[in-house]
Amino acid sequence: PKNSSHIKLNINAKVYDRSGNSDFCIIDLDCQRTLFDKNTNIEEKRKSLNNILKTSVMLMEDGCYCQGMNFVGAFIIKICEDEEESFYFLMGLFKNTDYRSIFMKDLSILRLYFTVFGEILNLYIPTLHSYFIENKVEVNYYLSPWFIALFSSLVNRDQKLDAFLKIFD
Repeated sequence: PKNSSHIKLNINAKVYDRSGNSDFCIIDLDCQRTLFDKNTNIEEKRKSLNNILKTSVMLMEDGCYCQGMNFVGAFIIKICEDEEESFYFLMGLFKNTDYRSIFMKDLSILRLYFTVFGEILNLYIPTLHSYFIENKVEVNYYLSPWFIALFSSLVNRDQKLDAFLKIFD
């Protein structure tokens, strides 16, 4: 249990969004569309998700909000079950790994990852690569939810998380 000295992350977009950042509006929409377990207080979880995403965006100098981050945030909230701990977990993910680089405003790193993956696919499974090209299936169609949401978008809210935790870890 947290003691009273812990900071609560209450974000008011009108106060903190001095730049007219449209990311806050997108976060509001995405949080309303993010599903949580039926057995939880959904509105409370969505408010916590909204808080950690907005706070994270405010603190990322070289990045921005990208749709899909809500899946990662929701998953972290599900694991941690505490808003403050979830925020620090997400910020640790951004600061201690190269993960935040895919959220750069021009998405150049993400596009580079798509290109590299396409080349690796062609190298190891050329038949599948050719099939995708013939049928105009671009790698970003299936890689975006994997890379941006760290595979968390693939976890059904009613599934056990054991397999996903292995990937995430």
